[in-house]
This record gives sequence, C-alpha cells and structure tokens, in this order.
Amino acid sequence: MYVTDLAPILRNATSRYHAATRDTGRGAFDVEVRALGREPRIETSIERIAPPAPVAEILGVSTDEVTVVRARRMGADDFPVQIADSYIPVDIAEGTALEQPDSGPGGIISRFRELGYAQVRITERISVRPPTAEEAAFLKMTEDQRVYEITHIGRTEDGRAVEVCLHVMPTHLWTLEYDWDIT
Repeated sequence: MYVTDLAPILRNATSRYHAATRDTGRGAFDVEVRALGREPRIETSIERIAPPAPVAEILGVSTDEVTVVRARRMGADDFPVQIADSYIPVDIAEGTALEQPDSGPGGIISRFRELGYAQVRITERISVRPPTAEEAAFLKMTEDQRVYEITHIGRTEDGRAVEVCLHVMPTHLWTLEYDWDIT
C-alpha cells in the first residue's frame, strides 16, 4: 500500500466542462489539480485502434473500424491519480490537434468546438469496481481497493457522439460532485 498526503481531488462534473472553467488551464483535470496547489502531470500517447465493443456502439462504428485513442496517464505532482482513454472517430480527429499529445488551452473539449463539433451534451455513467492488475500497478493501489469507472460521452447538437472517455480513478483520491438548478 502507498501513502500520500494528497487531498481528495474535487471533480464537479457540472462545471468542469464549461469553457470558463477548463479554458483557465490545459483542460478540466489541469484546473482541478492546480486548485489543490499541485502540479498536474499528464503522459499522453496517441494511436489508432479498434475500440472496445461498448465504445464502438456509442460512437456508432463497428468494432473493426479504428478510432483515435488518446491514452492519458495522469498524476498530481508525481503521484498517479487517473487513467483516461478518449476514443474519437478518425473522421473528426485526423490531422488535427486531437491527434497531438498537447491539444492546447482548454483541452480537447475546446478543440472539438473549434473543429465544428462542439459538445453540447455530456452523459457520464459511473460505476465502482476493483482495479485490474495493470490499473492497480499504475495507480499504486492494492487490488482490494476500488476505482470509479466513469464513461464520459460527449455529443454534438445533432446528437452525434464525438468522444467516449473511459476514466479510471481511485475512489479514495476523488470526490465526485454534481449540482444543478431545479424548478
């Protein structure tokens, strides 16, 4: 088991994707970690692979069709806190900043907007499960601890799913928050 003095990271899903929040940094994660006085660390690899079946179904592609995947391993200072793999249709990402490790200010949500694929509706499905052996090794967890698995789906005005991001986050390092107005 590893010990850290890292305070839980607040992930407010209703505000993190707003331009006013994410554009103050290199994306939502960057802003969340800096709010704790920590330095965000993100290692990004980009490749084209066939997505897992549930992702392919959401994106409306076959499991034989390749997508661009932005595989990110994220830390606060030097402590790993998240795995986030974003799957993006090739027809959107090809030859754009979405295929670059540093996508620029505001992160990939801002790049989608600039490319004419603004995400106007976000759906996130959350489950809790044990980490895989690979996840536990990277996140410095024991296999009896738990992770949040968040399936983030970004959709355009016409309902097209343009991004599916699979977030894996240790439950003891994150606080999930949701707020909205009701009438």
